[in-house]
Amino acid sequence: FREATGMTLLQWRTTVRVQAAMRMLSSGVTPAAAAHAVGYRHLSQFSRDFSRHYGVTPREFMGT
Repeated sequence: FREATGMTLLQWRTTVRVQAAMRMLSSGVTPAAAAHAVGYRHLSQFSRDFSRHYGVTPREFMGT
Protein backbone atom coordinates (compact mmCIF):
# COMPACT_ATOMS: atom_id res chain seq x y z
CA PHE A 1 0.00 0.00 0.00
CA ARG A 2 2.77 2.40 0.95
CA GLU A 3 4.56 1.80 -2.33
CA ALA A 4 1.43 2.66 -4.31
CA THR A 5 0.34 5.70 -2.28
CA GLY A 6 3.44 6.97 -0.50
CA MET A 7 1.52 6.69 2.79
CA THR A 8 0.78 4.03 5.34
CA LEU A 9 -2.80 2.80 5.43
CA LEU A 10 -3.40 4.78 8.63
CA GLN A 11 -1.99 7.99 7.10
CA TRP A 12 -4.13 7.54 4.00
CA ARG A 13 -7.28 6.88 6.04
CA THR A 14 -6.67 9.95 8.18
CA THR A 15 -6.06 12.10 5.11
CA VAL A 16 -9.25 10.92 3.43
CA ARG A 17 -11.25 11.50 6.59
CA VAL A 18 -10.01 15.05 7.26
CA GLN A 19 -10.42 16.00 3.58
CA ALA A 20 -14.03 14.83 3.66
CA ALA A 21 -14.60 16.66 6.94
CA MET A 22 -13.08 19.84 5.52
CA ARG A 23 -15.56 19.75 2.64
CA MET A 24 -18.39 19.34 5.16
CA LEU A 25 -17.11 22.21 7.29
CA SER A 26 -16.95 24.37 4.16
CA SER A 27 -20.66 23.76 3.61
CA GLY A 28 -21.55 24.77 7.16
CA VAL A 29 -21.64 21.42 8.99
CA THR A 30 -20.52 21.70 12.61
CA PRO A 31 -17.15 20.24 13.60
CA ALA A 32 -18.83 17.64 15.82
CA ALA A 33 -21.20 16.52 13.06
CA ALA A 34 -18.39 16.37 10.50
CA ALA A 35 -16.17 14.37 12.84
CA HIS A 36 -18.93 11.89 13.54
CA ALA A 37 -19.85 11.62 9.84
CA VAL A 38 -16.31 10.66 8.83
CA GLY A 39 -15.96 8.12 11.61
CA TYR A 40 -14.29 9.83 14.56
CA ARG A 41 -15.49 8.80 17.99
CA HIS A 42 -13.60 11.55 19.81
CA LEU A 43 -13.79 15.17 18.75
CA SER A 44 -10.38 15.85 20.31
CA GLN A 45 -8.67 13.33 18.01
CA PHE A 46 -10.47 14.78 15.00
CA SER A 47 -9.31 18.26 15.98
CA ARG A 48 -5.68 17.07 16.35
CA ASP A 49 -5.72 15.29 12.98
CA PHE A 50 -7.40 18.22 11.24
CA SER A 51 -4.89 20.66 12.74
CA ARG A 52 -1.95 18.52 11.61
CA HIS A 53 -3.25 18.53 8.04
CA TYR A 54 -4.47 22.11 7.71
CA GLY A 55 -2.58 24.06 10.38
CA VAL A 56 -5.78 25.31 12.03
CA THR A 57 -8.44 23.72 14.21
CA PRO A 58 -11.82 22.93 12.67
CA ARG A 59 -13.34 25.89 14.53
CA GLU A 60 -10.61 28.23 13.27
CA PHE A 61 -11.21 26.92 9.75
CA MET A 62 -14.87 27.83 10.07
CA GLY A 63 -13.99 31.27 11.39
CA THR A 64 -15.45 30.82 14.85
